[in-house]
Amino acid sequence: MHSKPKIHSLLHGFYTYNSDNVIEFTAIVLLGVLLILDVLTTSLALKVGGYETNTLMEGIVGIPMVHLLIKWLFLVLMVMAARFSDRILKGTGIYIMCVVIGWYSLVIANNTLVFMKLLAGS
Repeated sequence: MHSKPKIHSLLHGFYTYNSDNVIEFTAIVLLGVLLILDVLTTSLALKVGGYETNTLMEGIVGIPMVHLLIKWLFLVLMVMAARFSDRILKGTGIYIMCVVIGWYSLVIANNTLVFMKLLAGS
């Protein structure tokens, strides 16, 4: 008579495949990449003569490592808020993530257009 290996039982308790987990993980990775691209495109636009229009971020964006740290703290807070809201009403966490992903997609597009316009004007 054979029993299941103990390691299998431990791993099954640690991780179970769930499509919601895959969607959440994908959203977190996508938002993380977008935040890095925001720091990159903002830094590039500043180097060619652009300026930050968000007065709260003016002093931060000039130092890319601090800017990146702030963005990663923002990512952690967004994930926490999404998970908290998901506990209250199932499925709302991914909606929060999608709104933020959409917003940062627009921010990156704007930064890229400003960068290209400033680069063409020099």
